[in-house]
Amino acid sequence: MDNPIAERCAAALSGVQHGANRAVIAAVHLLAADCTTPAVAAQFDLILAAELLYDRRAFDDLARAVGRSLAPGGRALFADAGRIDTRAFYDALGVNGLTWQATDHAVREENLPLSVHLVEITHPPR
Repeated sequence: MDNPIAERCAAALSGVQHGANRAVIAAVHLLAADCTTPAVAAQFDLILAAELLYDRRAFDDLARAVGRSLAPGGRALFADAGRIDTRAFYDALGVNGLTWQATDHAVREENLPLSVHLVEITHPPR
């Protein structure tokens, strides 16, 4: 599967497809699925995610999904706007053999200041 993109909300995928078409990205495969389930049985060198860290009950499942889906030596980039306390998610990454580091970025959302953490998650090479 070249460039698979999973999104729980099928309607959001139409926007992704539109963006891929405009960027002339040919082999994009879209999948309506919950990323905490093994919907895509593959490993990837790069995973990009935003607005996933909003449900504490999903943190363990999400950390396991990142560990399962990230190839050895691969990395994931998560945007964490700190809308809730996400420390348990980062603890769960460690339990799953992943390392992480975060950098803070000042942005504006609805004309208000917001600090977004760009989190780089790595899967150590075997």
